[in-house]
Amino acid sequence: MNKRLATQMLSIITLLCTWLLITTPVTAMTDLQGNPVKLENIVGKGKWTVMKVWASDCHVCRQTIHYLSDFEVSFPEAEVYGISIDGQDAKAAAQAFVKQYSLSFPNLLSDLSEINAYLNKAAGEDLYGTPTMLVFNPQGKLIAVQPGPVTADELIAFIKKEQQS
Repeated sequence: MNKRLATQMLSIITLLCTWLLITTPVTAMTDLQGNPVKLENIVGKGKWTVMKVWASDCHVCRQTIHYLSDFEVSFPEAEVYGISIDGQDAKAAAQAFVKQYSLSFPNLLSDLSEINAYLNKAAGEDLYGTPTMLVFNPQGKLIAVQPGPVTADELIAFIKKEQQS
């Protein structure tokens, strides 16, 4: 009887752990100072929000990060963020990237699995690679996930088109 009870308890614990993994909200994301950040608390404040997912070892990210800086200057009515998927273990590499490219917009630190979980929940798709642009409307709804380089002019044109719809 004790063996059967132990097996049942193990099954219940396994199910609970699996349920927790599936339903736990994304909480590991931080700013570069280590403070917890939730995307849900950043977007939807009546302004467009544009986020670029990048990695410090991504060659294309290095070549195109200035597009987001250009957008920030050209379209100040939007909130701009970078999201490094370098993970907490490579925080120094993410900080060096921000410093090297003199990024003035806030940058967050996450990892591939966390961003994938968020994109699956919000858009029903996976992160295909870096860089990837995320565009949120003023109500906080994720309306675009665009892998690859996106220029400031392309972002502005997209937002203006969405504003007219």
